[in-house]
Amino acid sequence: MDTAAKPQVNTARATVRSRPFVDALAALGFDVRVLDYFEHEMSAGDNAAGASYVECTVNEQVLWGVGFSGPIVAASLNAVASAVNRTLR
Repeated sequence: MDTAAKPQVNTARATVRSRPFVDALAALGFDVRVLDYFEHEMSAGDNAAGASYVECTVNEQVLWGVGFSGPIVAASLNAVASAVNRTLR
């Protein structure tokens, strides 16, 4: 039996594009649109740790972000926050 973590695509796509999260960022002055998304689990189980990678436009600038967390949904939100944080550099 192969126990290696398998790539998971689109599991949290709806979360990173969720209106409440995007609206909260917009209220802070960030126009965010998720262009592409990929994730993979780094462990197994209901609260599996994972990594998420996003390509976003933030205020019309294309940026990438990476997030690591468990559960994977938190990693996806961290990835979007990472892309937004790049605009502040």
